[in-house]
Amino acid sequence: LCQVDEVDGAAELRWLAEIPLPLVQGEINGVTVNLLLDTAAGDLVLDESVAVAAKIPHGGSEQRYFAGGQSAPVTYGHLERLQLGSFVFHDLLTQIIPLQGRFAAYAPLTPIHGIVGLSVLSRLHTVVDFKQRSLRLRSAADFSGSTSDGATQEYPFWLADGQFILVGAHTSDTASSMWIVDTGLGGAALAVSAAAAREVGLSPGEGRLDAGLGGGGAVSGTRVVVPKLKMAGFERRNLDGLLLDNFPLQRRFGFSTAGLLGSEFFAGTVLSLDFTAMKLTLRAA
Repeated sequence: LCQVDEVDGAAELRWLAEIPLPLVQGEINGVTVNLLLDTAAGDLVLDESVAVAAKIPHGGSEQRYFAGGQSAPVTYGHLERLQLGSFVFHDLLTQIIPLQGRFAAYAPLTPIHGIVGLSVLSRLHTVVDFKQRSLRLRSAADFSGSTSDGATQEYPFWLADGQFILVGAHTSDTASSMWIVDTGLGGAALAVSAAAAREVGLSPGEGRLDAGLGGGGAVSGTRVVVPKLKMAGFERRNLDGLLLDNFPLQRRFGFSTAGLLGSEFFAGTVLSLDFTAMKLTLRAA
């Protein structure tokens, strides 16, 4: 069971590279690593070469599905120590896959060694600041219990399978559906399933689009323009999105999930996640 130690009750980590996805520095078993922040990942994910350098014991393997609908074989390991700022996490289950080759074209000047998901982030109050390009972490014990500054309304979110943040969002004045918050999806504001697109009257545009790169590889599909999408009181218009060829997560949780909300939807905003109260805020920075 993961345990968290802290030197003080808060930490701020600046993003490392000029790429649209949050990338921060940490340490695993004393080895310095660059880690992507992905709210649609569950376990900590590490590149196999980094896992060897950090002397992480390897265990069994299985085929896993990732948020974009792709699957890939993963090997499990046990990480003794992860440090992010002043917070130290012990005894983390880790997925080990060959990551660096997949991210080389996306961030050619900065190696990406792994992905931080909800097994870590859900232990703390988490603020992802897309405007100031920083990740702010705070101990739940030291947190006041409100994500809001008094001017921003709080909205509920839910966890599916312990790793997917689900929120309600509107693509019209009447239609509401459930979406997965996926800060690891770059290159598109959203990715929508074909069934959800039909329900809200979205039509495919011209051309193909490759968006996020993750554990299962690139998320690709047909380009689609979404006239409006509103989530947690925050609205964007004329969004460049992705019509997914395949979205196995649509019915996985026993109800319909429309798609993924990617990093470009959150561009210029501050996303605050309180995993104790299961509420979030989203505001323009």
